[in-house]
Amino acid sequence: MVLALTIYFYGPRAYTFLKTILQLPSPRTLRRITKRIQVVPAMDYKINNLKNDAKECIL
Repeated sequence: MVLALTIYFYGPRAYTFLKTILQLPSPRTLRRITKRIQVVPAMDYKINNLKNDAKECIL
C-alpha cells in the first residue's frame, strides 16, 4: 500500500500507467485511506513529549 501511495503522490498519470502493468488499488481507494490518516505536525509532537522543565525554558 505504501508503494501505491508513493507512486500516486509522485504523479497520478504515472500511477494510471503503472496500474495497467501492476496490480494496484484504485485512486479512490487511496484517497479513502489517506483521509483516515491523522498527521500531527512535528512541532506539536515534540512539545507534547517535553518535560515541564523544558517547556518553561522554551517560553
